[in-house]
Amino acid sequence: MNKKLTWLICGAIVLGLGGVCVYASLDHTPATNQSSKKAQQTANSKHTIQSTNNTASNKTVKSSSSIATKNNTGMNLTEIQAHDFSSVIGTWVNPTGDTFIFNKSGLLSRSHSGQTTPKEKVYFDNAKAEDGMLKTSIGTDPLPTEGASISVPLYFIPKGVAFSGSSDKSQDRIYSGQQFSEQNIYTLQKEVSATDTSAVNSLSSVDKQALALLGLPSGFVSDYGDLSVNTILSGKSNVTSNAFDSAHVDVNNGKISDVTFSGVTIALDGAKNIVKLNNVPSNINNTTYKQGYFTISGDMITYKNQGTRVSGAEQDALAETVGNKNLSSLYAQYKSDPKFEQIKNLITE
Repeated sequence: MNKKLTWLICGAIVLGLGGVCVYASLDHTPATNQSSKKAQQTANSKHTIQSTNNTASNKTVKSSSSIATKNNTGMNLTEIQAHDFSSVIGTWVNPTGDTFIFNKSGLLSRSHSGQTTPKEKVYFDNAKAEDGMLKTSIGTDPLPTEGASISVPLYFIPKGVAFSGSSDKSQDRIYSGQQFSEQNIYTLQKEVSATDTSAVNSLSSVDKQALALLGLPSGFVSDYGDLSVNTILSGKSNVTSNAFDSAHVDVNNGKISDVTFSGVTIALDGAKNIVKLNNVPSNINNTTYKQGYFTISGDMITYKNQGTRVSGAEQDALAETVGNKNLSSLYAQYKSDPKFEQIKNLITE
């Protein structure tokens, strides 16, 4: 009996130790696997978050890049023909100060002689793309159902495309009018930053005069005929039929069609800045009946041609306004352009 009891006790002890070992094996091994899984899940989660952030970042970069590219490509005729005006958003102004304002959906407003006209829209019924431009029309919105339906041609002209007159091919342009006139050509007005506005306030009088000359509208005249920036820079001007060369009366009775000069003189008459050609040969004379001048009031430049056969109040009353420009817009446009310094150097007060 004692031997049997001894063997039973020993067996119980062995079974107990085996159970402990089995318990330890069952209890600790899963704990280790669980920690590994949690660590792996955390790592995967971090990787997923980082991947998501990178994807979002890439989308943002791509989106910003796409928008920047779109805004820098200029006038897009394909988009406009699809009624998307994103490429022409902003204020378009002609030499007399009239404006078209576009948003993404189309023509937002139009002004003429300082007055906003009734709501109008761009019509594509008879639109056609030819000669590198898109030809549409504008009219009241909606068009009248009775009587004559008046619409006016509206051309979208991308930079690089030649157009009638002397419009600047380096810029996108919009043309609108029943008959051709350079006064009906509109260009996009540059946005003026607060920094530029502040800088304009500290410009010298010569700086302002140079900017005014850079903004000369079509139809402005000097004392020898039509005047433009290119005329000033070239030093050669077409003249009126009254120009006379006293040193060569034997040739065409002394009448000439052009004259050479060097720079311009700004003659001050009160608020008027009268523009005259400088260093014209002494043997050349010209009897002119119109004289161009500009005035600067705050940010506004007004260009006029006045008669030379009257003076004083009558002369002022009969003066013809040929354009308006904003000093700040011209500064934003030309502050980094070499023409700014070139024109300044050609002014004599």
